[in-house]
Amino acid sequence: MSKKKILILVLSVVLVLSISVSIGIHAATEDKNLTLVSVDYIDNALKPWIKEQISAGNGFYEVVYLTKGQELIPETSAEIVLRSGSAAAISPSSAQGLSDLTTGKELYNGNAIEINHQLLVPRADGRGIRITSNESYVMIRGAYTIE
Repeated sequence: MSKKKILILVLSVVLVLSISVSIGIHAATEDKNLTLVSVDYIDNALKPWIKEQISAGNGFYEVVYLTKGQELIPETSAEIVLRSGSAAAISPSSAQGLSDLTTGKELYNGNAIEINHQLLVPRADGRGIRITSNESYVMIRGAYTIE
């Protein structure tokens, strides 16, 4: 083979390799962008679903930060666990309150709620908890509003 043919062959191989590398780098860059877009899309798609599952009471507890005077009013069959701070029971009826599943007792309007006790709100009739400390963390399973 002549030197001219070898040079053309080498230049052809170099050209093909450089084009291949260029396409590969471009594809890798696109894949990373595609991956980032996919992660963002999935993240944005999952957040509402997770919140919906929490609100529906499907096994998830949500941690809620509350300050003094705020009231957490759950919907039917919601569960509450006071994790820090202090709170009092809210019940519009003097005959019915929150069920303290830890002690098996009923908590009536104004009764103090103990930390780490599991409470059950049987109906969405205005029952809930009022925060009495400067700040509190509460875990809740089920739909709720903060007033």
